[in-house]
Amino acid sequence: MHLSDSEQKITTLVVRRFSEAQMPTTRKEIVINFKPHGPEAIHRLLNINVLRALESNQLIPTVVAFHLCGWTDARHKAESSFEMVVPILQRMYEITPESIVPTTEILKSDMEQRWPTVVSIAIWLGMYQCYEMGFVGGWAWEKQIAEVQSFRINEGIMGIDAVQHWEEYIQKEANKVERFLQRDSSRKFLRGLADLADGHEENGIPPLQWVELANRLGIAEDDRNLIVRQLLGEQLINRKGASDILTLTRPGIAEIQGQNERFTFEESAAVPSISESELTEHGLSILISHSSKDKALAEVLIELFRFGLSLEAAQIRCSSVDGYRLPAGVNTDEQLRSELKSARVLIGLLTPNSLNSTYVLFELGARWGAGLPMIPLLAGIRPEEMRGPGAALNAMSCETEGQLIQLVENIGDRLGLRAQSTASYFKQVKALMALSESQNVKTKQPSPPESLVFEESVYWKLKDGKREGPFCPVCFDERQKTIHLNEGATKGTYGCGICQNSFTTAAYKD
Repeated sequence: MHLSDSEQKITTLVVRRFSEAQMPTTRKEIVINFKPHGPEAIHRLLNINVLRALESNQLIPTVVAFHLCGWTDARHKAESSFEMVVPILQRMYEITPESIVPTTEILKSDMEQRWPTVVSIAIWLGMYQCYEMGFVGGWAWEKQIAEVQSFRINEGIMGIDAVQHWEEYIQKEANKVERFLQRDSSRKFLRGLADLADGHEENGIPPLQWVELANRLGIAEDDRNLIVRQLLGEQLINRKGASDILTLTRPGIAEIQGQNERFTFEESAAVPSISESELTEHGLSILISHSSKDKALAEVLIELFRFGLSLEAAQIRCSSVDGYRLPAGVNTDEQLRSELKSARVLIGLLTPNSLNSTYVLFELGARWGAGLPMIPLLAGIRPEEMRGPGAALNAMSCETEGQLIQLVENIGDRLGLRAQSTASYFKQVKALMALSESQNVKTKQPSPPESLVFEESVYWKLKDGKREGPFCPVCFDERQKTIHLNEGATKGTYGCGICQNSFTTAAYKD
């Protein structure tokens, strides 16, 4: 199963610009040049992880795009640059003292000694691939190689042969793409057959019609015949007698009805959101619930898990970090609700920002209500400042080296993974500790008036030594508005008529 003609041309355009000019390609350019199929093609290429979306509607290729675009020179360029950079990084890991931070300038100097004619773009492209594969951290693709830029080397790079690893990685990623394309085309074709048969078993579909359907869907002849054989094997369709007339089966009709229940999209853009189980062997392992204002913290936390547990990018969801965002084109609320239940571990990154985010508190509450594993991770706050469901759980702190190491080991136990040596992710531990300390300064919230105190998860006004209230903590923290809470039907329960949040006080336990 291959990319469609338009998808391959789009991929080639993005790959060529990225590898020759070190620049992304804008969505707008693709939409204009590849109408009317541009938007749908972009949607699918992002879903199957051939392209990656950056902020400002710009697109860059993933490593597998260099293989799938069909441009031989691009594939060779990517492969050779990876094979050149990896041995140098391995050597740097061996000889660089822990006190020295590697930079792109040092890398470039070492490579020029080995290959005097090496060009900067080869170094840059090799580093980009190592970054995607998790062998280096702290390196951003958009920075020019000439700049003195630090990065971190994962100890996992020491256990690979560059030539063999590149081939294995490409094959693995290409197989994931092929499996999705095959299933996607198969289900589109089945839906088309159902439309031609008006959804009835007895209505036969002659070859002229189903061949035309495949052509209209952009399915090549070999792929079409493969799809027909698979649908016959799955008993979703039948052949009528000895002819090539196809008919639906009851399981086939049930499959279509199931698709209609799961997906609500226009037939012309019928691309289901890609499931993690189809793209990775392990599924979504970690979901990081956080405030978008804490993107820098989240980026280092991702590196901690990738270096410490050797996780793939697709096994981590973090909605504000490129490469870990939700699949393009999905319904955000529905996808998040699904992943809140399916992720094997949820990390609640609790900071002064996230404590004031209703959305983060909602995610933690949904996870808590489902009785699923959830770990609060504190940065810039104390345990007694926690509100909501996480307050009853044992929290880890980003300010303590031992607790961050324990966090990696505990998550590894939950996922059935062996944590790497502490040295492989110790720099991420130190980076998280430094960022956590800065939270107290950068994101310090306005202090409440002296007459307003926070107790029992809500605010109270003190007047003549007596408490008045309670008042909504969400409205005060997020809007600096003092909103009196309404009493609920049960003693000690309250609701806010503005933000619609509910709260309980100590009286509820009486």
